[in-house]
Amino acid sequence: VGHFTSPGGIIWQVSSSGTVRGLHKDGSMIRDRIQVNDKDQIQIGPFHLDETRTCSCIHWLRSDDPSKSWTWAKDESLDTCLRLGSLA
Repeated sequence: VGHFTSPGGIIWQVSSSGTVRGLHKDGSMIRDRIQVNDKDQIQIGPFHLDETRTCSCIHWLRSDDPSKSWTWAKDESLDTCLRLGSLA
């Protein structure tokens, strides 16, 4: 739950209900939902949470190709909060 940034400049908002909203630098939006898959893994689209990592970032692995990953860093900046707030 909170605001995150991923490489490429996408900012994310995850709500307590599992709703995920993303905003690209160009203003295009992403909407998704966190789910639990049949292997009891937390998943967004084709990516599942890498629960073996203990750093402060969130690491996602592509389920069909674990060599592909995606990393989110916590972002509590005012700019991100304002930009994501404009999506409501």
